[in-house]
Amino acid sequence: MSQSKIRRRGRRRRWEKSSFFPFSISALMRDWTLKIKYVQPRDAGIYECSVSTHPPSSIFVTLEFVEAQAKIVGGPEKFYKAGSSMELRCDLIDSTEEPEYVFWYQASLTLLFSLI
Repeated sequence: MSQSKIRRRGRRRRWEKSSFFPFSISALMRDWTLKIKYVQPRDAGIYECSVSTHPPSSIFVTLEFVEAQAKIVGGPEKFYKAGSSMELRCDLIDSTEEPEYVFWYQASLTLLFSLI
């Protein structure tokens, strides 16, 4: 299927060709699926599945784009005495899935990575 999008303006809907919105629609009997590859922030918005019955029937879904962030718990600086031990904790915020790897760096040196 070619790349295209549906633009809704008021009560009018229009199909448009698009190079920035790759999606595919598969139809199997009564099951219609919209798949968007490589979701980007610009894909956020309201999507509508409309059935051409009389009266027309629609379902709306809001897609929000969430970007995960890693944050080291505590302040930006930590001070320790020489010879003491330290522990740093990294929290993942707004993640929609568990990461495959966690990396720790000191400057450009990789200190540790782990498989979750």
